[in-house]
Amino acid sequence: MIITRVLIVGLGSIGKKHLNIVNLLLPNAVLGIKLHEESKTTFSSNIKNFLSTNQMLEFQPNISILTNPAPFHIQTALKLAEINSHIFVEKPLSVMANQVSNLISICQIKNLIFQVGYNLRFSLSLQKFKEIVDSGQLGVLQKIECETGQYLPDWRPESDYRVGVSARKELGGGVLLELSHEIDYLRWIFGEVIWVSGELTTESDLEIDVEDTARFKMGFHDMSDLNGLVADVSLDFVRRTPSRICRVYGSIANLEWNGLTGEVSIFEHNKNAWEKIYTDPNNLNKTYELEWLSFIDSVNTGNKPFVTGEDGLRVIEIIEAIRIASDTGGKVPVVYDLSIGK
Repeated sequence: MIITRVLIVGLGSIGKKHLNIVNLLLPNAVLGIKLHEESKTTFSSNIKNFLSTNQMLEFQPNISILTNPAPFHIQTALKLAEINSHIFVEKPLSVMANQVSNLISICQIKNLIFQVGYNLRFSLSLQKFKEIVDSGQLGVLQKIECETGQYLPDWRPESDYRVGVSARKELGGGVLLELSHEIDYLRWIFGEVIWVSGELTTESDLEIDVEDTARFKMGFHDMSDLNGLVADVSLDFVRRTPSRICRVYGSIANLEWNGLTGEVSIFEHNKNAWEKIYTDPNNLNKTYELEWLSFIDSVNTGNKPFVTGEDGLRVIEIIEAIRIASDTGGKVPVVYDLSIGK
């Protein structure tokens, strides 16, 4: 289809990133921006800005990009699906699973493309990491370690982190939702998560009302399987030295992905040394453009998105189980809505 009208809902830092990509990839499209209040930003002549939902819907966008806070994603997306707009929702898809299945069903019935913005799946180095895991050259997979963190005030130093989405519960903040990329890509690489355990804590003096640290396990086999593959995951807002690392240990070799440097390294037990085997020629900013190209291709061809609405829902269902595990202790089974995706 010819994409003539593009809507962006919300214009925070990620919304501006998407705006730049739309201008690059769809220079002839008319852009609409849904704001929650008057903006002092000066927009070019091909951009319309709306303050009301009715104005947004009257714009009749071919595709809509939702970058507003996560608690409002589903109610906004439902309205846009009703007017037959294809939908791209930034991660996390929502703060709870309620109504997500309904949105997915509506998009399926209407043949609308519904993609979720887990851009790390478009990292060439992470794709290489997955390719090696899938190849079997690591032997029997024995253990996964994943750690990601960065000091929250350093994320966007030009603004007060305490009033941003990441720091506020009512806007869908907290480390578990903000860094849910890790849950998504671990599920993508290693399969469905069956159970979780762990805890969510606030360990800093950052003056935020959400958890700043999450330490949890994700089991990829039945809870009764003592030999099942388990991922140990650590996410935080507090470490002053940024980190994004995933390691998988196998009977023949270990493998490491460094998400900050785009490097993949292997440790073959018979060589007893780490060897760098791949470096991503692009930086992570390229992943946003690549996910856009994938989204546009799905809109034009009808092909299934690389990251579906169902994928986004599965992450939320895992997060809900982690919250229960943190409150109650012990292992908690992940409950999935199996009525969708059929």
